[in-house]
Amino acid sequence: MSAASQGIKTKLRTFFAHFNDDSRSHLYGVLALELDNLAFETSLLSSTNTVNISAQLHKYKGICRYLNIHNEALYSDETNKIELLGNITSLQGLLKDIESEI
Repeated sequence: MSAASQGIKTKLRTFFAHFNDDSRSHLYGVLALELDNLAFETSLLSSTNTVNISAQLHKYKGICRYLNIHNEALYSDETNKIELLGNITSLQGLLKDIESEI
């Protein structure tokens, strides 16, 4: 596991540690659903539709800022559909990795 992935997982754990068990579980579900929706909506866009890809990137960056991972490897200003989908998928995977701890 890379150091960047481990650092992001640590920040995710820290984020969820601020909530009680019920809230933590609910928030995890909402976050997972939001990332699923974001990935689905982004996948439907044409790679040349930079305006809507930029809007999806803005949503993704908002999620990253909320989770306090705005300066990590998964946070990019690139308006590129492939990179954005890759970052969303990576974040989903890291979130799934810590699911048993939530």
